[in-house]
Amino acid sequence: MRILAACKRALDTGAASVICVLLAIAARAGQSIYFMTFTGDRAAQIEATHNFLDGHGFSVKEALLSDLAQSHYSLLIKWPPGYSVLLAPFYKLTGNHVFLSTAILDILVAIAFVLVARRLIRQLDVPRYATNLYTLVAGFFLYSFTCESTTDAVCQLFFMIAVSCSLNFFRGSRPWQNAALITFFL
Repeated sequence: MRILAACKRALDTGAASVICVLLAIAARAGQSIYFMTFTGDRAAQIEATHNFLDGHGFSVKEALLSDLAQSHYSLLIKWPPGYSVLLAPFYKLTGNHVFLSTAILDILVAIAFVLVARRLIRQLDVPRYATNLYTLVAGFFLYSFTCESTTDAVCQLFFMIAVSCSLNFFRGSRPWQNAALITFFL
């Protein structure tokens, strides 16, 4: 019992909060980079970003089966719909460098993921020591979308933001603003 009480006291400080957040961000960002591949959804979203910046809209270039020399652009309808939009500025800023632009976006999503997860717990009035413990779990946990070539972390982040806005909405805090944000993120 004394060990648990000591852990609780150690986690119930401002310094512990900062350390937990930094560790969780480092872990989540590290997982994003370590497991990054360019297949599946991510590959299609990167191609759509490239085509968008070339003036073809968010599309995928396809060849006709009847004549492989002819190609056309088909609108990309894949999950998540906003990944290509979020990737476009980084893709342009890095000079169309696929790995660097994707890494920047994924690291920013990882940072936001940890901060929004922490915000959700704090909105539920959970004590600081438990919030810090949850922050570590959220940062180090291997989610299924972490280990695959998916863009689902962005979807999860948007969903968590919508839940946070919903909590604010139901508490009566800026109802119209939160209703608009819920609609946007869902």
